[in-house]
Amino acid sequence: MRPARAADAPELAALSGALNNPRWSNEYLALEHRVNALREILQAAGPPGVGLTWLVATEPGKSKAVGFSVGSIDAQIGIRVCEVSVEEAHRRAGIGRTLLLALLGALAGEHLPAELEVTEDNVPARRLYESLGFTASRSTALPNGAPALVMRRPPAPLRGA
Repeated sequence: MRPARAADAPELAALSGALNNPRWSNEYLALEHRVNALREILQAAGPPGVGLTWLVATEPGKSKAVGFSVGSIDAQIGIRVCEVSVEEAHRRAGIGRTLLLALLGALAGEHLPAELEVTEDNVPARRLYESLGFTASRSTALPNGAPALVMRRPPAPLRGA
């Protein structure tokens, strides 16, 4: 686990459900533009806990990103978890859990509530979030109209690693 770097932009853009799922983003936006935009965001990112916090999981002994998490502190809600994404071949191995716990830890998750959105049909992600203390607080819709849940977690010790 490490902070994301600008050089990670192509891998993170390819992994990102938000950048690649037409339910979340503009499906016509060329990958090259997404990579360049993400590279600029990562170059401007501060250290973990400042502004947008990006964390990357890699395979042991390798530098290729197999997953990432991103979030920030929001004055109204506490921690906003923007995305947790893991390469399909590496799912169900605890990487998403580790990424989310590391993100919450970097953003003072023991002292602040946290919030995220998840599509209603993403049952594996919902189970992960529930196992870490998130509960559905309300239904919502993504900008494209896809049904989603807002899930919240109260300030609490970070357990479940």
